[in-house]
Amino acid sequence: MRIRDLIQTVAAAAFSQGVLFLLQTYLVFTHRFSEVISLGKYSGLFSLIFFLCDGNSGLVFGVVRRNHGVEAAHAGFMIYRMLSFSAAVVAMFVYAFVSPHDATWIVPTILLSLALRAPWIDGYLDASGRLALAVVLSNFWTLCVCIAAIALQRVDAMVVGVGAVAGSAVMALARLAIRGRGAGSWQPFSFSKPAMAASGEIFRFMGLYGYGQIYGRLTVFAMGAFFAGPAAALALHGKQVFNISGLVVSYIRRLEVSSTPPPSSEKWNVREMLFSGISQLLTAAGGAVVVFIAGATSHMLLFALLIALWQTFEKISGNCVYAFQLMNKHALGYGSLIFVSCMGAIGIFTGRLFHNVNIYLLAETAAFCIILCFWAATYMSYRRQEPALAEG
Repeated sequence: MRIRDLIQTVAAAAFSQGVLFLLQTYLVFTHRFSEVISLGKYSGLFSLIFFLCDGNSGLVFGVVRRNHGVEAAHAGFMIYRMLSFSAAVVAMFVYAFVSPHDATWIVPTILLSLALRAPWIDGYLDASGRLALAVVLSNFWTLCVCIAAIALQRVDAMVVGVGAVAGSAVMALARLAIRGRGAGSWQPFSFSKPAMAASGEIFRFMGLYGYGQIYGRLTVFAMGAFFAGPAAALALHGKQVFNISGLVVSYIRRLEVSSTPPPSSEKWNVREMLFSGISQLLTAAGGAVVVFIAGATSHMLLFALLIALWQTFEKISGNCVYAFQLMNKHALGYGSLIFVSCMGAIGIFTGRLFHNVNIYLLAETAAFCIILCFWAATYMSYRRQEPALAEG
């Protein structure tokens, strides 16, 4: 595993959130706050549905392939996508009923984008050493959204929807050009017992390990849908840049899973931790600087400090959840995610009731701090038990 692979992975991981962040930065500094809100709402919705229907086909496919074989893993993903696509259709009918004005563009563009993306499994490209290409292609729609927004000088459901379809079409054409088994395609599959077992494992992995990403995308959409004004726009702007570090870590783990044979040496672990730590520190530092500058230009410097603290504690608590998993305390990690999502939901609905985004930020920050304290207590207990276990 070369350093170049890690550098390419970090750059590709920063691509999707980076282009959206640049557009948001432009909108914030030109005081077009309503368009920042719209971008968060619609891009959050598209990224949520894309992630759910994709099934995290890079990371999860690599794991399922090792447990069930390539054929069963492929069939399992096709079954998963048939079911998730059906659920997306139902969800779009509900969305059309709740928000008929947006549905004119949102419903057809989401369904068309999903149809274009459905055949392609990122795990095939990962296994052939083209993870960075897979990441860029699957997130190319964000660049198309930014190009459309700049060209049309507005951000709304039509701009984001058309950009998503254009990016999905580029991805599909590129994957067709690559061709062959390495690209993945509609291949014959059956509802065999191994395939059903593989699909069940995909659902389980999405529930256990995709929960955090699902919640993160859902909160971006909820913030755009339920809040308005400069404060909410600045909060979305800050969350966008801090999200880059989380994606970087996710894709580095995906690179590890896709390696054949899987890296298990201490040298690889040091490299992974080094690049993960450096990327998170640089992103957090850069994000804090940009958020403070945006807050100063919008006369909300104190609020910018709250955003920086909110996102910093979110990243720290995310590492605490990962630490729970490393300590083989998966129930604690999953319980921590559920606790954060409950606190976040309470904060969002209470903030919506009082038209104040600060309530949501404070509720989530409190949840992150509680998890950090709980992790510290658990870690101290874990360390005290190690000598006893070694003696036993």
